[in-house]
Amino acid sequence: MAGKVDYKSVPDLNPVTIKKAMKHSPIPIFVNGVPTATICLMDEVQDQKTLKAINELQTCMKLIGGEKLAISKGKLVDGPAIVIGNCKEAKEIGMDGSKSPIEGFAIKTTQNRIFIVGHDDKKIGSYGTAWGIYEFLERVANVRWYWTAQNGGRYTKKQPNLAVVPIWLEDAPVYRKRDIWPSHLPGLGQLHASLRSANSWPINLIVHAPHNLGKIENFSKNRPEIFQLHKDGKRDSIMLCYGNKHTLETYLERIEEHFDKGKKLENGDIGIDRDTITVSPWDNNISCYCEDCQKLLDKNGGAYGSASPILENFVSKLGEEVKKRWPDKTILYLPYMNYTLASGTVKFPDNVEVQLCGMPGVALYKEPIVNKQFQDNIDKWQKLTGRKVQTWDYSCWPEDRTKAPYHYPHVLKKYYQDNQDKIVGSFVNGVTDHWPRSNWSLYCWMKCMWNPEFNVDAAAEEFCKRMFGPAAAPMQKLLNLQIYSWENSRFPNGTLSATAVYTQAFPAPVIKKIKSLLKEAHQLGDSDPIIKQRLNYYETPFAEFFREYEFVVDGKGMTTLVLKKTGEMPIIDGKLDDKMWKTAPKASFHFYDSKQKKQANSKFPTTVQALWDENGITYGFHMKEPNPKALKKDNKNSDDGALYWQDCIELFIDPSGTNSADPYHLIITAGDAVFDSFGKDTTWTCNGLKFKSHEGNDYWSMEIFIPHKSIGANITTSSTGQKWHGQFCRNRMSDLEGGRENQKLNANQPGFNSNTGDFTELRFME
Repeated sequence: MAGKVDYKSVPDLNPVTIKKAMKHSPIPIFVNGVPTATICLMDEVQDQKTLKAINELQTCMKLIGGEKLAISKGKLVDGPAIVIGNCKEAKEIGMDGSKSPIEGFAIKTTQNRIFIVGHDDKKIGSYGTAWGIYEFLERVANVRWYWTAQNGGRYTKKQPNLAVVPIWLEDAPVYRKRDIWPSHLPGLGQLHASLRSANSWPINLIVHAPHNLGKIENFSKNRPEIFQLHKDGKRDSIMLCYGNKHTLETYLERIEEHFDKGKKLENGDIGIDRDTITVSPWDNNISCYCEDCQKLLDKNGGAYGSASPILENFVSKLGEEVKKRWPDKTILYLPYMNYTLASGTVKFPDNVEVQLCGMPGVALYKEPIVNKQFQDNIDKWQKLTGRKVQTWDYSCWPEDRTKAPYHYPHVLKKYYQDNQDKIVGSFVNGVTDHWPRSNWSLYCWMKCMWNPEFNVDAAAEEFCKRMFGPAAAPMQKLLNLQIYSWENSRFPNGTLSATAVYTQAFPAPVIKKIKSLLKEAHQLGDSDPIIKQRLNYYETPFAEFFREYEFVVDGKGMTTLVLKKTGEMPIIDGKLDDKMWKTAPKASFHFYDSKQKKQANSKFPTTVQALWDENGITYGFHMKEPNPKALKKDNKNSDDGALYWQDCIELFIDPSGTNSADPYHLIITAGDAVFDSFGKDTTWTCNGLKFKSHEGNDYWSMEIFIPHKSIGANITTSSTGQKWHGQFCRNRMSDLEGGRENQKLNANQPGFNSNTGDFTELRFME
């Protein structure tokens, strides 16, 4: 019979367990475009995952054969049938989903019957039957989901004569945690479901909890000591002090309220999910200056480890107390930011589990130095807790720092192969729809979490053939170039920077080749409207990529800042009225127009000037502000990342001369609060920093002096001609007179102010 499928030889799919199938004639699904099979739903569908799978089965069958298949609910029909769910007929041939592994499934045929049965338990997130349906669509019906269907990412092939040969296969995921976010954006819910995004692991986090204790029971007033202490002696309103003994007591009180007294805790209270108690500080670095925390602080721990002993000490004590009083409960701890790396100095009871953040983003695990640090950390946490580790990994990092359309399937495959016995899986944290730029990596990510033996190379070849037809050859070369250029390049010290991206990974010859391959693909594929749609979608991110290259390499459209040498430094009073300021060139700020997708002039003009001598640099900022009294400056907390949400000036300074080193980072608000860090390490202090702001009738201004020695720079009176790199930003927070505005000296790139693609030259001149 025409249309028979060899389901055993599908090299671009995950491996499955193949068993000896029963002998019978092929089961016809379509004959000459006419449906001959019926979908028989034998279980009542009680979850959205399975409902989505059934709907997708119907949609794909119509695309393949021309018509939807009829559906029968609760009973078998005469003739060919796709029988979905647990039923006595399935059990008669040895199929019982309840006996399958969690999330496991089986597909087995008999005469005129295709049975799809899985382990289904909505309470624990097991959707085996749904996964069996998607496996059937992939392996038998030749369907693939490479990106969202509305953008041409669902691949199907017309098969007016489709018949199913004898099959018996079984499968279950290697990793039970395969949760990708966000899924609420158009098309992503179905796409992620088709790629089997789910989480059946029973121990789950409530992220950044608690974050509202200050308002509960009036704790901010009655127990101020449980909140983080800032440099200026004031207490935080959200971040806890994890070194104070009363914080542990408060935690235990709230746990008792929940488990022993049945009180439903408010949102933002202690994070409890079923039998799991969360320890996940607010979304910021730990920077507590109380005596208890300072004793535990590891000043040599760096950006990812300085506060680790503080949190670990708290988690260990909490675990011990919980084990005594609630022995069936688990502590789930999220090491993150400056408490990510395990200190190795604290012992943990066996009721502590860790969900570990991979801070740089898995894509940067291509760098041996980065990969080793975070692999060692996984190994260390597993050993310290005696449990497998959950991971919180980022698809948005380092994508937020470059427009390069890189791919890293082999990095992902190795990551999950190496950790098969060490982790339970991952929560994949995005920010928006990352599929236009990261489609191939995200596709492989989901496949490797199901089974890390997924053949990424065979899948890449089939992807290009299926999706691009006559343009497959240039698209295969393009995809390979994207993969090879990223995975095999090496950045200085493993540090991502725009300079490293465009000198190491994607230098001029690679850019030229990419443009040539895209042109060739369009010439070969544009005559087919579906292939043209796919090519256009795949090509979408390349425009910003080419534009960023021009900014970074050619300096096209970049505003530079000239640092003018002076014999006398101005008085730091914020007024910019000293005579030497008249000699310093001004540079104007811009903002990124998201509608036009380009840099635009600021609505509220801001300028920066700079004067230098052998001791340091004074920066002067003048900011147009119709109503200076409306400046937001109520947050006085030092080293608080939330200072960015004040009216403020933000500086990034890279004195290396290469635009590839970790920058020094300062935020100084109109209210005189300071955040200072080096390479994300907030224990660094800008010694000798001086600053002052001033408010005029329709503007405010600021002068900032930074000593050379505070940032390890060697500047002498003869340093004219030397070049640094940096970025300067103004955050206008007022909703009055035109609204808020995030201004930058260069605003060619959307997103974070720290994107080095916008860092410009700082030129020392006489």
